[in-house]
Amino acid sequence: MHRGKGIVLHPKTQIGSRVRIFHNVTVGRGDVRSGSTEKFGKIVISDDVWLCVGSVVLAKDEDIVVGKGTTLAANAVLLESTGEYEVWGGIPAKRLTPAQNS
Repeated sequence: MHRGKGIVLHPKTQIGSRVRIFHNVTVGRGDVRSGSTEKFGKIVISDDVWLCVGSVVLAKDEDIVVGKGTTLAANAVLLESTGEYEVWGGIPAKRLTPAQNS
């Protein structure tokens, strides 16, 4: 068990039910040079999402939503919202599977 080691979550992160967040995951700002939080949206991690080891979710001026049932692969860097029941991977992350109605 990893017990959440190395997880970083921005205070504007909303996390749904049954979400799995593995070690060394970061959810935060994609524009660290901007000192303003006024324009910064929220980050929504919907129900049944898996954020695999070392994955990163970065938002800038608008909300970013990781859709229900989505898996973000290990070490992927997500810069945009996803649909539901998708698998995303890579740097920057791209959709690897089409959305499914599950």
